[in-house]
Amino acid sequence: MNRKHTDQVQQYKQQEDEWNKYILSTFNSHHFVYQTGKWINAHIDEVIEKRKIAELWLEILYVPTKNDIANLANKVIKHEDRVDFLEDQLFSLNKERRKTIEVLKRTNSEITLLKNFLESEVKQENPKTELALLKEELVGLIVGL
Repeated sequence: MNRKHTDQVQQYKQQEDEWNKYILSTFNSHHFVYQTGKWINAHIDEVIEKRKIAELWLEILYVPTKNDIANLANKVIKHEDRVDFLEDQLFSLNKERRKTIEVLKRTNSEITLLKNFLESEVKQENPKTELALLKEELVGLIVGL
């Protein structure tokens, strides 16, 4: 039984070798390669014609073609980039605005403090006596020269 099995395996291997030689001799020839090239070129021409016809029908029916969708996608990508850039600029401007508001608040607070101080100084001293003191000081400086 084992010998029968071995004979069948040998027979299949021999048959496989013969088929491989036949296939190799058929497909490894100049004529086959040339005919296959002609068939591929004819197929490509047919595909191109069918695509042109399909695009014409799509255009007649106002249906977007693959190229229309690709162009639209490119425009969307460009606009997304621009929107991202504008969002970044807005973020930076808002950040600067917040800083400026803080500086203005501090400045306003300091001005209010200064105003309150000056008002209290004016209320405390009599302007006439202050003026007289300044006049005396000025006379003293002039005499000292």
